[in-house]
Amino acid sequence: MIPLVSSAYCPLCRRVVSTPGACPACQKEVTAQVTHLVELQPDVQLTMARLTVQGASLGVRVTSTPAKPLPYDTRAAEWLRKLRAFQRTWAIRVPRGDGPFWIALPKHAARLAGFNGFAAQVRMLVREGRDVVDLAPERIYIGTCQAQVETADGMIWCPAELYVMADVGYVDCYLCRTTWDVQERRTLLRAAVEDQLATAPELARAVHMIQTGLTAAAIHNLHQRGRLPRRGRNRRGVHLYRVGDVLDIAAQRAAALGAGKKSQ
Repeated sequence: MIPLVSSAYCPLCRRVVSTPGACPACQKEVTAQVTHLVELQPDVQLTMARLTVQGASLGVRVTSTPAKPLPYDTRAAEWLRKLRAFQRTWAIRVPRGDGPFWIALPKHAARLAGFNGFAAQVRMLVREGRDVVDLAPERIYIGTCQAQVETADGMIWCPAELYVMADVGYVDCYLCRTTWDVQERRTLLRAAVEDQLATAPELARAVHMIQTGLTAAAIHNLHQRGRLPRRGRNRRGVHLYRVGDVLDIAAQRAAALGAGKKSQ
């Protein structure tokens, strides 16, 4: 008689696995999400401090003053509260010999007891954290329309700021109805800004507008690992990076993620 073989399934993606628990691909994906969660924390704290507001072009406009503070975003405080609750829940399951919780967590995430619930919480926190600090990840900024428009006062340049969904090939301007090729505009937008210099927080927000997902903390880490050179400092002494250098790395990361998904 041929013995019956009972199949085990990954609880996250339902692939067949040789041993009970999550498959290697899901373990890797959740570990990457944990790393992203760690990188999100300083960005959410910055939002909570009300120091910056996103602009529609490259960079961040610092407009908060004691006399006129920026609107307080309660989502940032709520997210940090959830993060503290998450840490209290899972800290007892992470070995203490590998340093503080947020340093040790990525090393042990895939082996935690209760991995299914852990993965669900991590994904929720990453999604909500990105909503606090970024534009929606599926929307891409493709610049100011600037089509010539005839008005009663003569010809003007259309001032509409254009955003599109990630999978859209063409877009109609919502003000003047001019149709634009999305890829062409993204190429022109990059050519216009790639030699500009900006700080890590400014770059993180600009990069997110064109759908790459690098945070300020990730940009600093890339420099520390020798992958991203600094290009001097601004007048306040903050380190500057070249936009094109950051976009090159972001494109490499996106290509690697795409290749990983195709191989699954």
